[in-house]
Amino acid sequence: MRRPSFSRARRDQTLAGPSPAFALLGETLVTGVLVAVASFGVVTAVPALVLAVRQLRAHLNGESYSLRTSLREFVPAVRAFGVVGTLAPAVLLVLWLNLMIVEHVQLPGAALVSTVSYLGLFFVTVLILRIVGSTTSAELPWLEQIRVAARRTANDPVGTALLLGAAAMVVAITLMLPALFIVVGGLLALAALAVEARS
Repeated sequence: MRRPSFSRARRDQTLAGPSPAFALLGETLVTGVLVAVASFGVVTAVPALVLAVRQLRAHLNGESYSLRTSLREFVPAVRAFGVVGTLAPAVLLVLWLNLMIVEHVQLPGAALVSTVSYLGLFFVTVLILRIVGSTTSAELPWLEQIRVAARRTANDPVGTALLLGAAAMVVAITLMLPALFIVVGGLLALAALAVEARS
């Protein structure tokens, strides 16, 4: 009996459709664009990331999650994460301004202020990704969202390191190719989902 050739098998696999990894990449890029558009309101950035994580989770589970579903869930997400979505950009802005002031103005204790500001940036970034990656955050009041995320950050140092690495990669990509800023939201959502799945 004649066996099918390797080339025939590969051709049949190609005709069957894109690989799961390629499909996930495409979904991540599309999700990143949606996050960029939905984040124009600034305070809507966190809710947009929450919906991005939901969309990627649904994709990996083989479930349907259309644009219409995202639009329908956007307002409830803004309500559930409105306080965190407002506090996070404000705190990040204050920390960034601290770094700019320290860099351009000679101040006593500048090294300490710079160190604390960088640590604050790292911590707030991880908290945001922990909150958006959780499947239960939407059910909690905003203060409990922060407490749970802080506890998970402390109890899972490996996951915290992975999230920091993902955030650093996104910053590096954006600095090298600013045009890719429009898709990095999808990468952050995927990182948050991956860390949540491993815990």
